[in-house]
Amino acid sequence: MLDRDLGERASAGAAAEPTYAASLSKLVLAVDVLDRRRAEGLAVTEPDLALIRRALGPSDDAAMNALWSRFDGAAAASRVAARLDLAGTTDLDVPSQWGEMRVSADD
Repeated sequence: MLDRDLGERASAGAAAEPTYAASLSKLVLAVDVLDRRRAEGLAVTEPDLALIRRALGPSDDAAMNALWSRFDGAAAASRVAARLDLAGTTDLDVPSQWGEMRVSADD
């Protein structure tokens, strides 16, 4: 939690310990794709954007699978973690299992 008046973060217990992200992986991949589109000119088509909306809105796993394959989802966590300075967000041990990406509550 961020105390906006003091500009300090507060957390307790195991907030820094990574845990499986499950469908939060969809958000990490969406951030990665859209950031790369803006910063690097990554080609993202209207159908790709529709897949992102499906992955995030109704939490469509088939849409996520398609995005994961098309946009190098296996390395998305490390790219986003580096850009946003997230210490507990890590890539997967098994690259095809996107639900096993790890994130921490602190991140």
